[in-house]
Amino acid sequence: MAKKKRHSKLFAAFFTGIFVCAVAAAIWYAIPGYKIEPGYWVVEDAYRNYQSQVMAEVTGRVVRLLPDDPGSNRQQKFVITLKNQQNLMVIHSLRYSERVPVAVNDEVIVRGEYLRTEPGGVIHSTHWDSGIKKRHGWISHQGTLYQ
Repeated sequence: MAKKKRHSKLFAAFFTGIFVCAVAAAIWYAIPGYKIEPGYWVVEDAYRNYQSQVMAEVTGRVVRLLPDDPGSNRQQKFVITLKNQQNLMVIHSLRYSERVPVAVNDEVIVRGEYLRTEPGGVIHSTHWDSGIKKRHGWISHQGTLYQ
């Protein structure tokens, strides 16, 4: 009889663990920003409405390469132009991801957090985020995903 009680307790603990994991996954995917509709209009609307901290996924052409930020927070920087002619500075952390081998006129798809600035805006957090604070970002260049 004691064996049956132990098995039923293990069974209940196992399914409780599965249930907790399922609920955590549902909450994770329900957080705004996880699913992102790709398109420049997300950034265009955020710029027009003075919004920042918006997750965005945009396609653009590299128009300018900028020098890296030195120091412990090494960052790769470049400017892209979207289809609507809006310019965005992309800041890609080399601390969390490898360098993206972009050149002027290359097309990239960038997913990250948009911050509004007067010249057009910045997209940063283009890397995997190990915390739950932000959604994961990445840069796609010539079929390779950098995150």
